[in-house]
Amino acid sequence: MSSAVRKPQRRVLQYVLSGISELAPLEPGWKKGGAATQTQTHQEQRDLRRLRSRARREGRDPATVQLTTPAQVAALGAGRARPRLPGGSSAALLGPRLQLNRLDLLPPTRTMDAAALGRAASIAAREPAGASTLLWAGLGTRARELHSSLDPQDLALLIKGMARAQHRDAELTELLLDRAVSRLAYFDSRHLAMVLAGLVQARIPAESLAPVLEELKLRVTEIRGAAELSMVLAALSRLGDGGLALALAGGDSQSLVSGLAAQVQARLSADRFHVRDLAVVASAYCRLNFLEPRHMAHIVGSARFSLHEATPRELSQLVVAASRSRPSGTEELLAEAAKLAAQKVPFMLPTELGATAYAFGQVAGRFLVGGGGLEPSEGLAERPHGSGTEGQGDFNEREDKSLKAAVAAAELLRAVAQEASSSANSACLQPRECAAILQSCARWRLPLPASELAALSRAAVAGSFASRSELLAASRSLHALSRLLPPAESREQVPDALLPTWTAAQQLDSGLRAHLTGNGRESPPAGGDGGEPPGEVASQEPVDQGTLARVVEACFLFNQALSTCSSPPDRISPSPVANSGSTEDALASPPPLAAAVSLALQRSGPGRETAANQDIVARLRALGCGPDDPLLGVLTLPSAEEDA
Repeated sequence: MSSAVRKPQRRVLQYVLSGISELAPLEPGWKKGGAATQTQTHQEQRDLRRLRSRARREGRDPATVQLTTPAQVAALGAGRARPRLPGGSSAALLGPRLQLNRLDLLPPTRTMDAAALGRAASIAAREPAGASTLLWAGLGTRARELHSSLDPQDLALLIKGMARAQHRDAELTELLLDRAVSRLAYFDSRHLAMVLAGLVQARIPAESLAPVLEELKLRVTEIRGAAELSMVLAALSRLGDGGLALALAGGDSQSLVSGLAAQVQARLSADRFHVRDLAVVASAYCRLNFLEPRHMAHIVGSARFSLHEATPRELSQLVVAASRSRPSGTEELLAEAAKLAAQKVPFMLPTELGATAYAFGQVAGRFLVGGGGLEPSEGLAERPHGSGTEGQGDFNEREDKSLKAAVAAAELLRAVAQEASSSANSACLQPRECAAILQSCARWRLPLPASELAALSRAAVAGSFASRSELLAASRSLHALSRLLPPAESREQVPDALLPTWTAAQQLDSGLRAHLTGNGRESPPAGGDGGEPPGEVASQEPVDQGTLARVVEACFLFNQALSTCSSPPDRISPSPVANSGSTEDALASPPPLAAAVSLALQRSGPGRETAANQDIVARLRALGCGPDDPLLGVLTLPSAEEDA
């Protein structure tokens, strides 16, 4: 046997792989090569060589063998039906590859262990298709079987997932709470925060959360991350100051909040908090009534680093918290936040428009005038301004900052009112949001065009007065409309452009007075989808004293404005509440305000508080109600009878 090494029959190609890319240039064929710029993977090159070798053995030209490109595969399959999802689903796949979501990769619920159950609950809470009732029923059944073997991490993921998906199961929640309480010593700070947040979102009473809160109070120093701190403070704020005092053993809720605030203060310099977390923390401080100016000054200073990334809701939360606590740097925050919010106004939802108007129009307005009884326009106009002399430089500098913030807030409110009055947003505005916008414009005395005022007033009338919140929103809207209409000296004749606003205001006034007498409508207007049939009048619950004060003040202001207008009353169409069904004669002429208030006081029963009427009397006298007005006689009559 010869020792000479035989040469290979075919050419051997060697490549040096660097690990950067698996693509290599296509080697030219034996005789006829391909394009020099074409690239293929190693697997495709091996397949091409195998096919060409087979073609050579069969006597065909190997140079004519080419691999099919993905574009050619797509063109060939264009006329074919797209593949379907397994299980008989009719949803077609987008593309040739099977794209499954994370829920399809989960094992069956009956085979899950404790760790897989927690992960499945976390995944289902984040997926759009995770709100399936059947899926959560299976997870709940498996959780009942494994509840005695769930670890802290599994408990935290399961409870937080149920809360995030808004899955309500009182029996399972009680089982998980008992298991969590028995394993509290083994929870770390992150899982303890997740359990507390999930249980609060599940609306567990504060008394049942006492062991969790006591454990949290002992381990405040362990909670250091921005996510954990914001999660815990948000959960505590949902319980409220009263709920915390009721749940804690000593009843001292401020010590727990102060400890968490110290942790936030310590982590502000170490960890750069995002404005998202700082907005949640600031909003929680407001609900817990923890407004420390020095601490809030650090929150405001840290928020300004990422303020340009804040959403309109987060900007409103920061402005409300800063305006109520009054730290240093609030004027700069107001000016900067107002300019950023003005850029986002065309993209705001109706709820964001209402929240922005409330934050910058009412809360920030009270801050800019120093918290007095003046309006922002009056308070800022009465402040002294000038170039400043010796000793007045700091004062004038603060005044300049306040003026800049006020101008930015006024421009923002003007843009919000214009955007809210558009046809797309006015149809979606709720009474509460519309009342916030109107009240903010009235507080700042912003002159609105007749078309915008008419659109906002029509949106304010859309409420049904079915709840206390809608009743208060209607009274605030009527109060604001009475101030936004032109003054008495220019109302010698109502312009045609203002007739829709006057009509809407009269509808609000008639509806409020009818509600005081118990004849208000609880169902939607004619053509509504739900509630009682059109034309049927529902009996309402007695109005409480706080709501009565708001309604009386709003109706008195409107009647006072209407009495100074010399236009004929027949130019203003009657209320639609008065023209519905068989009760037309009863409601076509709503009773005077004094008679309506008298009926409301009678409906509240003999045990009503007469001392609360003094607040209403003081409000009316401040508005210019004379001593001979029958309304004052109705409100002071019960006290006179008691003296007799």
